[in-house]
Amino acid sequence: MENMKELNERFTNELKAIEQAFYKTFPNGAINLGFRQIIGSPFFYCNCYMIGNKKDWINGILDNDPLSLKLMGFFDNENYSFRPQQNELFSLEARQNSFYIKSTNKNLVYDRVKIPYRKTKGDIKKHVKTLEKTFLKAKKLILENQNNFADKIDPKYITG
Repeated sequence: MENMKELNERFTNELKAIEQAFYKTFPNGAINLGFRQIIGSPFFYCNCYMIGNKKDWINGILDNDPLSLKLMGFFDNENYSFRPQQNELFSLEARQNSFYIKSTNKNLVYDRVKIPYRKTKGDIKKHVKTLEKTFLKAKKLILENQNNFADKIDPKYITG
C-alpha cells in the first residue's frame, strides 16, 4: 500500500488547481479533497461547502450546509497495492449534487435543487476542467435561488 501522503503529493498541482477553481467561484466556502485508501485501491474525494466559516454553520454542523456537492473518483484497478499515476483514468461521480431551498409543499421542510452533473471518466487533468464547470453551474443555480434559502445565510456566502 502506498502512503496516502505520497499519493496526494504526486497530484499536488491538480489538487491545488481544483481548490483554486472552487475558491474563485466560492471565495468564502470550504473544500476538502484528496486521495484516500481504506480497502481496495485508492479513491479520490471532493467535498464542497458554501459556508466556510465554522461560526456560520447552521446549528454548528458542517453537514447542515445548504450546498451538498460531494464527488468521488474510482480507479478501475482493485489491487490494494495499486499506485495511480498522473495519466491514470478514473471515473468521477457525484454522491450528492444539490442544495436545499424552502419547500413549496407544506408537508416538506426543504426542496432540493439539483446541480447538473454527469459521471465522467478521464485522467486528473480532465477532472480539473469538469469540476471547474461544475462549480460554475452550482454558483449560477445558487444565485438564481438566493431568495429561496430556508435558513438565513450571510449574503457573502451566496454572492461571494
